[in-house]
Amino acid sequence: MLEDIPSPWPRQLVLVAQRFSSGAIEQLAEHDANWVDETGAARIETASGLLVIRDPSDEAVSSKATIGFRWAASSVEIAELLLADPPEGIFGAGQLAEQSGWSPAQVSKLLRQFSARGWVGKVGGSRGVGSGWRLVDPAGLLDAWTQHLSAHPPVTVLAHRVLRDPMQFVETDLARELNPHIPWALSGWAGLAVAAPFVTAVPVIHVAVEANAVLDGRLRDAMRATRLREVDQGARIEFRALSPFILSLGMKQRALPVVSAPRLYADLHALGGRGEEAANHVREELLHV
Repeated sequence: MLEDIPSPWPRQLVLVAQRFSSGAIEQLAEHDANWVDETGAARIETASGLLVIRDPSDEAVSSKATIGFRWAASSVEIAELLLADPPEGIFGAGQLAEQSGWSPAQVSKLLRQFSARGWVGKVGGSRGVGSGWRLVDPAGLLDAWTQHLSAHPPVTVLAHRVLRDPMQFVETDLARELNPHIPWALSGWAGLAVAAPFVTAVPVIHVAVEANAVLDGRLRDAMRATRLREVDQGARIEFRALSPFILSLGMKQRALPVVSAPRLYADLHALGGRGEEAANHVREELLHV
């Protein structure tokens, strides 16, 4: 559509939308376009040379992010799939459904909700050749998804043992006990040390494990075998229960499983302080959004 508008941009023409994503705004900027959306953001240049630029209001953005949408297991997993393995070009709901195990109808519903927030965009007609979706604002999706994960941490089991070398413990004792019995992946400081080294110390070992292993006793068996005792505070190891699908999105680094890059970013961001600095490092090195 933008290609059909003459250059230079007609100053009397103003594009209006519910919300322009950051990717759309970049394209509008390339065409020197006039635009405004319902968040209060705008860029308008008059024929006389008057230039008006406004950022979105915090109130509008907050309201837009919450009205009519609630994060659930399906939306959390589809968002992580899009962020961990961003589709190249156009993708379909059926493609994501096949990868995630959620029904095509549920995935289509989620994509419409994501589209309303500017994270994905519809391409072509409702169906047929050339129709589908594009990921247009991964940064916005990552920020909203991270905010939700920070406010809703998974079930966690705290454990302790005096460790002289935390990463050696992970590579030997812990890996030996978990590998045959429980799908798992490193996150937090330990995941950072493996996937994108940033700090020299690992104060707490964060380990994501299959949720069922917490319920059926396999995790407790592994804890006993590695001489870990469950505690209420002062833990040196934190086990976090995640779904098998989320664990399947992880990556292998130095022969060790690590959660997906967006999950590593979110988990570090939730730690606050130095964790936020480490999260930004992951965003720059692994996510590039």
